[in-house]
Amino acid sequence: MRVRKHNSARTFILAVFGLGFLLPIGLAVLLFVQPPRNPTDVVYDYSVAGTCGTLTPAGERGFRRELAVVTARFHHDDAAGAQAARLAGWLRADLEWSNRGLGGFRRWCETEGLAAGRHFAAIGRGEIVP
Repeated sequence: MRVRKHNSARTFILAVFGLGFLLPIGLAVLLFVQPPRNPTDVVYDYSVAGTCGTLTPAGERGFRRELAVVTARFHHDDAAGAQAARLAGWLRADLEWSNRGLGGFRRWCETEGLAAGRHFAAIGRGEIVP
């Protein structure tokens, strides 16, 4: 019976190539797969879009649809928990607005406010599913 020697150099090279192949795939998954939104995030975005004036009638419909879906997902039998999550979103947006300072909200509206308004409008038009 022949005993096979362990070739550590070959094992190391295979491990490096394997890692080099799998690491970019793992990073791509982390960057592009977002966790499901919760009611706090939805209400925060709605408040930002409302503060910044980026809500349209389609955006209002989209907000109501997404809030209903995420509330059912996270708090299907817990009305108090759903209300607490919504209040946390309003509070978080209010604190963020007051933290921006005089005129600092402009950049906030250009980034988060515009993105939130577009997101809700796309849901309201049926382009994306919450």
